[in-house]
Amino acid sequence: MNEESDPVLITKNIQKLFFLGALLLLVLLLGGCGNGMDSFNDPKSLMKTPQMTTERENLLSVIQGELPEGSTITQPREMSNKIIQKDLNNDGVMEAVVFYDLPDDPEIKIRGMLLEKQGDTWVKKLTFDGIGSVLNSFRVQEITGDAGLEIVAGFSSGVEQNAQNWLVSYSYKGGTLQKILEMPYTKYVITDEFRNPMDMNGDGINDLTIMNILPTTGQGTITVYQYNDGSFEPIDKLTIDTRMRDFYNVSAGKISQDKTGIVLDIALDASNSYSNLIYMENNQLVEAFKGTDITFKPRRILSEDINNDGIIEFGLLEEPPGWEHFVDNEKLYFYSFYQWDGKDDLKFVMQQYRDDQDRFYFNLKPEQHGNVTLDTKSVKDKYLRFKLTDTDETVAEIQFFSLDSWERVKDEWKQIVRSSNQVIGYRLPKQVGQIAPGGKVKNDPEQEGMIME
Repeated sequence: MNEESDPVLITKNIQKLFFLGALLLLVLLLGGCGNGMDSFNDPKSLMKTPQMTTERENLLSVIQGELPEGSTITQPREMSNKIIQKDLNNDGVMEAVVFYDLPDDPEIKIRGMLLEKQGDTWVKKLTFDGIGSVLNSFRVQEITGDAGLEIVAGFSSGVEQNAQNWLVSYSYKGGTLQKILEMPYTKYVITDEFRNPMDMNGDGINDLTIMNILPTTGQGTITVYQYNDGSFEPIDKLTIDTRMRDFYNVSAGKISQDKTGIVLDIALDASNSYSNLIYMENNQLVEAFKGTDITFKPRRILSEDINNDGIIEFGLLEEPPGWEHFVDNEKLYFYSFYQWDGKDDLKFVMQQYRDDQDRFYFNLKPEQHGNVTLDTKSVKDKYLRFKLTDTDETVAEIQFFSLDSWERVKDEWKQIVRSSNQVIGYRLPKQVGQIAPGGKVKNDPEQEGMIME
């Protein structure tokens, strides 16, 4: 589907999972009809845990047997993988890496374990110490250019916002593990959004980009490193003059049609933020826009490839036409996403209305930008009417119903989200001037194939 062909109304993934779960339950129930009523009477017969492969089960069993008493496998804060299996040293033998906690050790709180596959089982080869008390993330990635894979782990001294982070990398060669990197970081980038290694300066060599916020000044620094002769050496370093609170999001990849770089979403305080686009030219880091004016927004918006064209867009808040004179706490906003053109201008890509609680969002077609607004009688969390600015024709309606009210109107409206005390529904007119009818809802069989994931 061309995602720009219609406005799109989208529920959160939890609704999709609920729908799929309900469908699976129905299949299981129907499948049990030929075997009497046992499957109706015993709920346990309808529920099965995901089956672990024999090899994975064997690996987990070996790891559990090697853990010190009282220790448990550590779940990284920023990812779901607890165990990674890769051929680290390119010798045809699979290795596995896992981290575990040491609650009774006064000095070392996190330790790593490396195992090798030998025949049908796994054997522990070595352990190594982590840093701090929290494992933020870890991955196995090639960053030295020697055809092997390195273990890259982010550690922290705690979970609070001002906790110190350390990035550490280990190289496994000749049966031994060597620490090749240890430095403080706030955020780091080694791959783009497609998990491809980042090459900021385009020289064909993978690099590592470290972002830090200086605690004394609140300024941010971006440094690009490459591995050379046994150590990581800086190619260039850039200091952002703006005083900031946090890098709340980092996206890496294509930032324009012909430039690769990083989009930093930077929090200035609890609400205000802006986006900074960074790339390299002649081995020097460059900011696409100086200062905060062009990309400033009074809310935090995550930069992303919103239209799946391979280029990262950044979001801005825009007032719908007619809402200019409302006070700030009464205003409703559109989220508008833009691309950098690689020079001095921006290209509009998409506009959305987003529910504050992230229960749904409504996409407008690019040609509707500036031609569709929200009726000024709309009230957040009660009733929203999208209309054409010149003719007042309705494009879509969204309304919040009590459960009793929903039963009376459900033949006229379609459900977006249902909770324990309300239903959010939408309705579309049969004809909307020259604008194609919009509003596509996940899990709506009548609109199958028109859903943007």
